[in-house]
Order: sequence, then C-alpha cells, then structure tokens
Amino acid sequence: MPIKFVIFDMDGTLVDSELCSAQALCDVWPEIPMTAEAMNNEY
Repeated sequence: MPIKFVIFDMDGTLVDSELCSAQALCDVWPEIPMTAEAMNNEY
C-alpha cells in the first residue's frame, strides 16, 4: 500500500525528540564537550 500522508512532529507533541536530536548532534559532531543528556538539560 502506498504512503498516503506523512506526519511531521516538529515540536515534540507526538514524540519527545529532544534527547534523540541531542544524541544525533553528539554523534555527528564529536568535538562537543558534553553528553546528549547534559545538552538536553542545558538547552
């Protein structure tokens, strides 16, 4: 069955994506001197 629509959750209403995005940022930019958890708490 083809996909009929896609829901974009841009503000964290459906999924709490803040920690996931912080982890992704830490993964692609290893020079950041903080963990994803610390980044999530700080910002």
